[in-house]
Amino acid sequence: MKIVLFLLGLLSIQPVFAHEGHDHGDAPKPVPVADAAPRFETASEEFELVGVLQGGALTLYLDHYASNAPVEKATLEVEAGKQKVRAKETEPGVYFLELVDTNPGRLGLVFTIQAGDSVDLLTANLEIPAPKAALAEAAAFDWRRLGWAGLALPLLGVWVWRRRSRRKQHD
Repeated sequence: MKIVLFLLGLLSIQPVFAHEGHDHGDAPKPVPVADAAPRFETASEEFELVGVLQGGALTLYLDHYASNAPVEKATLEVEAGKQKVRAKETEPGVYFLELVDTNPGRLGLVFTIQAGDSVDLLTANLEIPAPKAALAEAAAFDWRRLGWAGLALPLLGVWVWRRRSRRKQHD
C-alpha cells in the first residue's frame, strides 16, 4: 500500500521549465510606511491644508484649492485641545508651530485662516501613534510562558498515559 501511495505522489510532481531572457531584475524595495510621520489633510472651497507632525513640531502646507498655488503671508491660527497658537510662515505656503500636547491618540485641530479678503475655518483630526518602544513592548511575546507550557504538556501526557495503563492493569 505504501508503494502505491509513493507512486501516486510521484505522478503528481510536475517539472518546472524556465527559459532564458525572463529575468525580472531586482525587486523594488518597499517604501517604509510604518515610519511615516503622522499627517492630516483638510480642504474647503478656498484652501487646502496638509499637516505633518515630527516630534512636537507641526509643519503646515497651505495652498489655494483651485490652483494648488501656495498661500503666502496668511494668518494661520491653530486650536489644538486647550492650546491656541499662531503658526509662523517659514517659506511661501509653509507654516510652522510647536504643539504642547502630542500624547498618543486623536488630537482635534481647528484652523482659522485669513489670507487677504478670504477667511476660512478648517478642522482636522491628527492621529498620534504610541512611541515605538511602547508598541514593541506591547507586542513582545512572553517566551517563558511558552517554555512552561512546553514542559507541562508532555508531563501531563505522561501522567494521563500512566493512569490509563494502571487502570487497564487493574481491570
